[in-house]
Amino acid sequence: MLNLKRVSVKYISAPLYRMEIESENAKEAEKILLQEAEKIVKSFKNFGEVKIRPK
Repeated sequence: MLNLKRVSVKYISAPLYRMEIESENAKEAEKILLQEAEKIVKSFKNFGEVKIRPK
């Protein structure tokens, strides 16, 4: 089971969101970030790109 320390999604301005996740399992955390990002992207009809930039 994934041990999440913190997950946050910050609305900056449409269509820009900042999403942060802290986890002990980097691969699982990345998978969750992609899933959540895709949900947000699908909420914008004319927006279809997901970028993940590490800190």
